[in-house]
Amino acid sequence: MDKTHFYERLMRWQHLHFNDVILRERQDNAAWDKKYEIYIQDKTRSCAQLYIRTTQPGEDMIQVMDEYLRWLHEYNEVRTDARGAAERKNSPAQRSLLNENHHRVYVNPTPSLLSSAVRLTQNAQR
Repeated sequence: MDKTHFYERLMRWQHLHFNDVILRERQDNAAWDKKYEIYIQDKTRSCAQLYIRTTQPGEDMIQVMDEYLRWLHEYNEVRTDARGAAERKNSPAQRSLLNENHHRVYVNPTPSLLSSAVRLTQNAQR
């Protein structure tokens, strides 16, 4: 899975905050042919786990897990920055700047998350 696909999958589950990468041994394999599955997890909800992929024989699992963890941290940083910007935009100080003739409009923070994810995706492709 490439970084772009990883971000796309995370964006489908925006109500969760994935913050860890875990490795689980597949039970359906023979002892001589061990395979593992990689999941990302929301530590606050241990049942909230998203399957990423199955490892391949000879793959350096530590390196693969570190890469997914790095991508996860990057995604969460951008997501936090986007939410912070949306919250600042809707802060009492900003709302007080509106005069009586202006109407408040609800701003959905999702587009800013999408643009942030697109920016991350473009960086990943470079």
